[in-house]
Amino acid sequence: MKKKHAEPENIIYFRQSSKKKPSNSNVRYRDVPSEKEKNLQVLFNVISDEILLVDLQGKCIAANKAFAKSIGRPAEELAGKSVFDLLTVDVAKTRMYYIGKASNSGKQVCFEDECRGLQFFHTIYPIFDRSGNVKRLAICSQSLGQRKYLEERLKMAYDELTVELREKTVQLFEANAALKALLKHREEEISEGEERVLLNVRELILPCIDRLRESNLSSQQESCLSLLEFNIREIVSSFSIKLSSQYLGLTHAEMHVANLIREGKSTKQIMEFCGISKATVDTYRYKIRTKLGLKNTKANLRSYLLSMK
Repeated sequence: MKKKHAEPENIIYFRQSSKKKPSNSNVRYRDVPSEKEKNLQVLFNVISDEILLVDLQGKCIAANKAFAKSIGRPAEELAGKSVFDLLTVDVAKTRMYYIGKASNSGKQVCFEDECRGLQFFHTIYPIFDRSGNVKRLAICSQSLGQRKYLEERLKMAYDELTVELREKTVQLFEANAALKALLKHREEEISEGEERVLLNVRELILPCIDRLRESNLSSQQESCLSLLEFNIREIVSSFSIKLSSQYLGLTHAEMHVANLIREGKSTKQIMEFCGISKATVDTYRYKIRTKLGLKNTKANLRSYLLSMK
């Protein structure tokens, strides 16, 4: 089966000139390796998995130190030897089948077997020449014992991270709940403070203003007292009618009139205090009752306003 892939460079072996080089057309030799080749050789040998490069007949082209160590031979002695000669008959037969399968299909093949009393997981990678034909096979073998150990370590790390994430999530929810409780408590404190201010104004300040108004005041004094009362009521009006303005849509003028009604002021007093006509006061009363849902009812407006917090 043809695959359009470029052919990789041959693995280069470095042997002493005094040793006989096996005749293998797939292997090139050089006495002095380049820096790049040294780096590739280091990477090839530091991998803990057993790696083997073979031709289509199963002859060894290259092997890393892990593979050489597993069979007890130097890597230099393996070049040109059939890997099937290094295995038992049953193991060689199994691996020969999968090597042939990868060679014929041109696809990656994975399988497991047992060798030297150990379970292995193998992956065979086809390598193509410039014509797109399978030329060599790279075999990577990993001990399932080591793989299982790595998987357990990975699972352990994953479990630890999961537990830590769960703890952090719980802490975040607790902190969020505590913050909400703190904000709610703060809002309640502010609301209570506003109510205390409003109560003090109603019980302590406004009665004094009413008593002062009943005394003999000059025109200038009356004006100053009215201005004082107006400003005080303006300050506390946002406290006294805050809830109704938020949910019922009362305007600022309607809130002011509603506050005066709540204080028990008569229509005449509201007219004098706000400087408006009786018809305007009646209009405000009508709008307030409508927005409070008291239209066409006999409910007392002042009593209703006093029942609101």
